[in-house]
Amino acid sequence: MVRAIKLYPLKSKTVSSILHKLLQTLERFFNGQNVLSLSRASDNLLVNGQRLDLSEFTDFKGLATNFLKFLDDIGLASLTFQKNISYSQLATFMEALRDVPDAGADSNYLKEFAKAHGLSDILFDQNLYETRVAQRTAVKADGLLIIEQSVGVQKRQPEKPIPAELYDNFLARLPEQLEEFFLEGEAAKIERLITLLFLGYQDRELTIRNKVIQVCQNLLTQLTVAYQHDFVKVLVSPLLAEFAREKEPKTIAVMASLLNCSVRALIQYVEYPLASKVLTYLQNRYHKLKKIKDSHAQILAHSLDLQLEPITQELLVEDLKSGEPVRQRNAAQLLQSLGPKVSALLIDIIKREQDYRARQIAANLLQKQGPPAVERLKRLLVLEISAEERIRILDIIDILTTDFKNELFFALGDEDPKVRAAAYRLAERLNDDQIVEWLLEFARSQQPIIAVGAIKCLGKLNPSQVEKELITLLNSSKDESVLVACCRALGQIARPTCIEALSKVLETKRFLFFHKGNSAQVRATAAFALTQIPHSKATHHLAQLVNDRDPRICQIAQNSVQSVQSN
Repeated sequence: MVRAIKLYPLKSKTVSSILHKLLQTLERFFNGQNVLSLSRASDNLLVNGQRLDLSEFTDFKGLATNFLKFLDDIGLASLTFQKNISYSQLATFMEALRDVPDAGADSNYLKEFAKAHGLSDILFDQNLYETRVAQRTAVKADGLLIIEQSVGVQKRQPEKPIPAELYDNFLARLPEQLEEFFLEGEAAKIERLITLLFLGYQDRELTIRNKVIQVCQNLLTQLTVAYQHDFVKVLVSPLLAEFAREKEPKTIAVMASLLNCSVRALIQYVEYPLASKVLTYLQNRYHKLKKIKDSHAQILAHSLDLQLEPITQELLVEDLKSGEPVRQRNAAQLLQSLGPKVSALLIDIIKREQDYRARQIAANLLQKQGPPAVERLKRLLVLEISAEERIRILDIIDILTTDFKNELFFALGDEDPKVRAAAYRLAERLNDDQIVEWLLEFARSQQPIIAVGAIKCLGKLNPSQVEKELITLLNSSKDESVLVACCRALGQIARPTCIEALSKVLETKRFLFFHKGNSAQVRATAAFALTQIPHSKATHHLAQLVNDRDPRICQIAQNSVQSVQSN
């Protein structure tokens, strides 16, 4: 092969074919190994630290002998190929072999060449394996003691960072190699390149650390959109690890900027969990700096200011509405990671989306953003927004807070009956002492529409002793709608203590010529309410009304009497 390379131009079809076949052979080998290390131990050829037993592989004896001679000719004890070797690196290596000096002339030629050309995946005389020599003793048939030495199995040494003298060239060639691997779909090689990029990162000089981040930033800009996504997925984990360790404020800032760009690329391709992870790291670092009152916290805060594109917002809303648990969870996770900057989006979801599940998730996320975000939503209930929007807010506001007395007051008095109904449902869902106290206060309102709504709720909730308050209101109010509401509520409560008050509503006081008495609607409602109370006193009072002047009451009373008689 070396002879062919010296005879033909490096870019000829013959050499190109040889290199491609060599690369394919190496790639097949790398399906099960990370490196191929070929080295000499005395007259033995070692493959990844293990002696090649030529008595078992006689076909390789000539090849092994020639390779050992090849190592001697180029002045090396070992030659190692790493898993992400590329065609361009092989070609560069072969270029070096064309001009290698005679044996003994310059033993450092290839090492210097590798340094100058950034051959990071072809290593010269770098022992990745420890060579151990084992002794075996035995006694021959004639009693002679013999001692044999053999090269044993070696153990792979931990991978070392790229030496400082090679690192600049490695950085210079990184974009070219990445592009090649992306085109070839070599995901494992791309991952290894990024691993090598950050291996020993904290031990390098500050200028080099900043240069690494700048190279990554340039790559993120220069790569095509599809490759940006693949690059970021590989980049994020090692970058986050070094971000957590970095102490230099300016470097922290540029790393945060790179992470910010990475988040945008991840969101664009719906990699929400990984984007959330990055944002969480950024926020945690920011809060740590802020806690110790570090002046650089504000620099980091700028990197957290991530504005979502309108199309991204729409995609997130669609994910929340999808009904698919995984999509909903991932979208919720991202929105939570984005923090207060998405409160406006969450409020819009609550206001505008018909899907209750999406609004419920948005409400839970908004609640985690604290009181200011909740107050913004509460204010909308009393501002000029549509009735539908107010209804949607009322449907979920109790997820965020129970402090909405004023908002409930306005909603119970809303001109739209659907809004009032939503307010009733809200009160009924909570049904606690605080709500009952508010409703009793609202029931005494001088605005009949608010009083009626509150009374209806009290009738449904039926808290202890509430009939006393309603009876007082029934005896004092002059508004027909309030009186009707009180009668209906007392019928719903249906306690014996309600009978006397309802019976008085049905009385006609002829001797007080100036007393107009209750309207027909109020009396009919009271009569019906009495039929809802399963007590003999209620039946007795109704029996007195079978000949009432109001035909509706007369019919109600007759039906009640007949029902009792039939039982």
